[in-house]
Amino acid sequence: MSTIELIAYGVAAVLVVIVAGAYYRLRQLPTLEQYRAMHPTARHGSGAPSCYKCNASNILIDRRGSRSGRTHICRTCGTTLWRS
Repeated sequence: MSTIELIAYGVAAVLVVIVAGAYYRLRQLPTLEQYRAMHPTARHGSGAPSCYKCNASNILIDRRGSRSGRTHICRTCGTTLWRS
């Protein structure tokens, strides 16, 4: 094998590890239903979910770096809350 082929295989292997790690981290987050069960008081009067740390309802849906799902992040304190 040439040096260029070895480099190409190395780069491909690193990319696989990065993608697999991102997928694994995403799957560690609870779904909205699981989040509500874990934090039953983290909601406002309308029933909308809120941050369990600061009780803010300003939640960002982050789609960056993930084709398999989104993360929901509190815009006030930056806490990652759940996945969808």
